[in-house]
This record gives sequence, structure tokens and C-alpha cells, in this order.
Amino acid sequence: MEKSQPTYLSIGDFAEASRLSRKALRLYEERDILRPAYVDPESGYRYYQPDQLAAARLIRALRQIEMPLAAIQQLIAARQSSMRHSSWPMKGDTPPVWSR
Repeated sequence: MEKSQPTYLSIGDFAEASRLSRKALRLYEERDILRPAYVDPESGYRYYQPDQLAAARLIRALRQIEMPLAAIQQLIAARQSSMRHSSWPMKGDTPPVWSR
């Protein structure tokens, strides 16, 4: 069975889909809140994967309620750590709230 290539969105397409500005996405990368899935080493262009949209939308919602970036960074880091150490998905389990 052949493995498919990952789908990438340019920073512009990702910005439009997530309703975040390109400037905000660059800031979130700088602050280690939301990093691109791939950065082209020659052009420096940033590319995101569609499964990163949930995190981007969460960040947008948290910024709308004026949560500080430092708190968002801690929340995202805790979420990533939790998901790395989670045994989910197991049969009968429901997805964590963060994955929606």
C-alpha cells in the first residue's frame, strides 16, 4: 500500500482557513505557540497541515477573549504533552475536547 504525501497549506491559505492573519501566524511561530509543519529551507515559505486548523481556531478563540499569549503558549504545550502521552484512541473512547 502506497503512503500518500502530506497535504500542505501555504501560510496565506492557512490564514484564510483559520481566520488568523499572516502576521499573527508568524508571531505564534516565534512564540512557539503554533509552528508551521514545514518551512522551505530555500524560500523560507511556511506551510501548515490541515490538522493544525483546530489548534489555530482554538488560539483565535482564546485571543478573542483576551487570553495572554504566554497563557496560550502554556495551554498549547500542555495539550501537546498530554496528547503525546495519551493512549487514545482506544476502542470506545471519545476524542479529547482539544481535537475538535
